[in-house]
Amino acid sequence: MASFSSVIHFIWLDTNVNSSSNKELLTKMQQLNASTIGFTDKGECQRFIERGSESENKRCILIVSGSLGKELVPDIHSCDNLISIYVYCGNIEFHRQWANKYYKVTYHFM
Repeated sequence: MASFSSVIHFIWLDTNVNSSSNKELLTKMQQLNASTIGFTDKGECQRFIERGSESENKRCILIVSGSLGKELVPDIHSCDNLISIYVYCGNIEFHRQWANKYYKVTYHFM
């Protein structure tokens, strides 16, 4: 009998992920899920997600700022291993305009 186990990676893309307040939150997230990774570089994050789509057991949930999400989501939305995308931003109405085109974008935070 085949065994199906999958790792869910929480991926946080934000140019300020290493700020003191975000670093503290990232550490707490890593305590809950050791597969939590913070990225500051959009290209590096995209490569990580795309490489994961080659493997059935690397599933991803992306947490991204609105501005970076607007740039990245169109390029990665079709990746099979990407479960959902959480966009947080200060201007929900602006980001809702592009985010509504993608069914994996499920929440908008302020």
